[in-house]
Amino acid sequence: MHATTDLDPNLGLPLWRALVEYFRRHPPLVQADQRLPETSAGAGTRLISRVWHGWARAEKADAYESFLRDRSLPAIRAKGLPGFHGIQLARRPDGDEVEFITEMWFDDLEAVKRYAGEDYTRPAVLPEAAAMLSRYDSRVRHYEIRIEK
Repeated sequence: MHATTDLDPNLGLPLWRALVEYFRRHPPLVQADQRLPETSAGAGTRLISRVWHGWARAEKADAYESFLRDRSLPAIRAKGLPGFHGIQLARRPDGDEVEFITEMWFDDLEAVKRYAGEDYTRPAVLPEAAAMLSRYDSRVRHYEIRIEK
């Protein structure tokens, strides 16, 4: 017999079983490795676009956007990272969730690594932000910008 603290209050299941059920219904997003070839940006002539998606329940979307606008994004800018050119946040309703897309621009992969570390395809999601998201990409995609107007 399980103690009442070991049961999920919504499902009446043991906590481990409630987690299994949750992830069956909402599998984490897993993508293939999104690394660019090291030589692709070697000449430094093309910017690198770093693109990531996250989803928040509608009732948490405004709080998440405020967190990014007021705390997270200013902290990134304050670092004064060489080779960082800026960031853009986009959002759209997606059923009972809101999808967010961040796009950042860097001179080259070395600049991306200065921001994200050697495993630069891992998202840089702060625990406070993750708590507001219902799901998010487990890997960040990187693109060479080929046409810029």
